[in-house]
Amino acid sequence: NRGNKMKNKGFTLIELMVSIAIMMILAIMLVPAINAIRKKVLNNLYDTKVEQILSTSQSWGRENLVRIPQFVSSAYTGNEKTCTKDCACILVRELINEGFLAGDKNDKTELQNPINKKSMNGMLVCVRFDNNDAMNRKIVSYIVEE
Repeated sequence: NRGNKMKNKGFTLIELMVSIAIMMILAIMLVPAINAIRKKVLNNLYDTKVEQILSTSQSWGRENLVRIPQFVSSAYTGNEKTCTKDCACILVRELINEGFLAGDKNDKTELQNPINKKSMNGMLVCVRFDNNDAMNRKIVSYIVEE
């Protein structure tokens, strides 16, 4: 008989408030952890995009640095951004337009930075040989300006 009485009783107001308070504390503890995970994921996405840009710029360099050696010593003059001497520079948008990066070749693809949501198409990439020894040199690339 006493078991039936407890079954029908339900929660008291205090029990309900305590359980809500516990859930709020757990939620407060989870928000920073979720934000940290989100930030890490966005940073990893950014790093992956940068690695893809650098890799494709090296592919571009394999085709263009050997074929047009005088191009290596000239500075990029496509806009206000400049490259150093002994470095061939290319914009990310040009890598897309020339088919090295996936996208629309009609200049409609927007490669977006996942962290700040800005376009990466205007990033300037330097591509050069790591040394002057034609037999043992590799193509290296790095981002000059973001």
